[in-house]
Amino acid sequence: PPRGHPLRFAPPSEDWPEREAPQLVHPPYFNAQAVPYPLAEAAYWYEFSEFVSYPAVQHFSSIPELIIELAAADLYQIHSDMRKFRAELWRTTRSVYAAAASEIVASLGATMLAAER
Repeated sequence: PPRGHPLRFAPPSEDWPEREAPQLVHPPYFNAQAVPYPLAEAAYWYEFSEFVSYPAVQHFSSIPELIIELAAADLYQIHSDMRKFRAELWRTTRSVYAAAASEIVASLGATMLAAER
């Protein structure tokens, strides 16, 4: 990325041991609209995402293994487990965002009351 770009590596201080950007196999940003799709980059960073640890995610190391696993997979059960997990995750996330929004509104209200005095 160009100098000053928010994703450009910058050491936090002058005495940081490694002043240069870390050498990455693939940069952490890529154009997902590119043709051809940057499959190697997406696959590399997927391993670091939270999605890889979701329940019911099926793992395979090759196309033949995928086909073998797919033939034996209970797709309805996998789908059901994923939907159930996603619904629970959304309930948790929604309550966290609701609590944060309530705190912001309360803080803004207190600030506006103080300003009116």
